[in-house]
Amino acid sequence: MAGRTAPPSSPPATRTLARDLEPSADPAEAAAARVVPAAEPDPAAAPGQAAVPAEVADELGCQLSRLMRLVGRAAAQLAARRTDGIERAAHVLLAHLVREGPQRTTDLAEAVHSDPSTVSRQVGALVQQGLVERRPDPKDGRACLLAATAEGQKVFDEHRGTWNAYLLRLLATWPPGEIRRLASLLDRFNSDFEKFRMPLGDEPVREGDSQ
Repeated sequence: MAGRTAPPSSPPATRTLARDLEPSADPAEAAAARVVPAAEPDPAAAPGQAAVPAEVADELGCQLSRLMRLVGRAAAQLAARRTDGIERAAHVLLAHLVREGPQRTTDLAEAVHSDPSTVSRQVGALVQQGLVERRPDPKDGRACLLAATAEGQKVFDEHRGTWNAYLLRLLATWPPGEIRRLASLLDRFNSDFEKFRMPLGDEPVREGDSQ
């Protein structure tokens, strides 16, 4: 178009998905921006599954890393305001016992991907605070189970209420339907993440897949 100065182009390797989706004054340019170059076929993709462009996977990885940093920052800020003296890592153990019920120390360590000796130390602090108790294992008299006490349930509920209020304030401008969809997609993502296994040098494996 006469008199129009073309905007400077960005190198393809540095363009992000968000930039590709920015609105354009030119309909043809806008349509072209929505076309994402095809990546090499993913050998791990299921038969019939469309290949995901490499830049989409890269953008997802960047956003997940960003999310983990932000969640960690928020958790640290909220923990600094509490006066119960519970370490963040210890609260993770308490939350798991409340949600999943009594567990052996080894099972609890495996569930939170931690070392049994570390979990044992953290549980000891929770026991001293009266938030967790040791009970005989009805299936094995030589072992014991860790269980949240009534006080532990109360502390967990207080922490959960504070976190929920934080999230609702954060998402105050979001329509309720979008918040529900976000929760649903995160549930699906987390469920797949929990099942996914990818040993080094092997093909991706999901629990339950035929060998």
